[in-house]
Amino acid sequence: MKYSKQRKQFGKAISDFQAIQWKLADMATEIEAAKLLTLRAAAMKDAGMKTTLESSMAKLYASEVAVRAPTKECRFTAGTGLSKTIPRKSFIAT
Repeated sequence: MKYSKQRKQFGKAISDFQAIQWKLADMATEIEAAKLLTLRAAAMKDAGMKTTLESSMAKLYASEVAVRAPTKECRFTAGTGLSKTIPRKSFIAT
């Protein structure tokens, strides 16, 4: 998010472009959904309920989002996510 406010294209921050805003909103929504699935499974486990299905769904979705979000981010930051000097590189298999 911070980088999208700093990087300029056509004289304005890339965060001002609607397409970038959509991507950021999609990523935030997916991350929040993964978090909520995980918290739901954890709460059920704490309550002594069987959580095989819920835990599996949370694990699947969170692992997919863990790959998808940095990949999307790398696309709109012009590949800076692949730089070895930037911490987010560790989330993308190269």
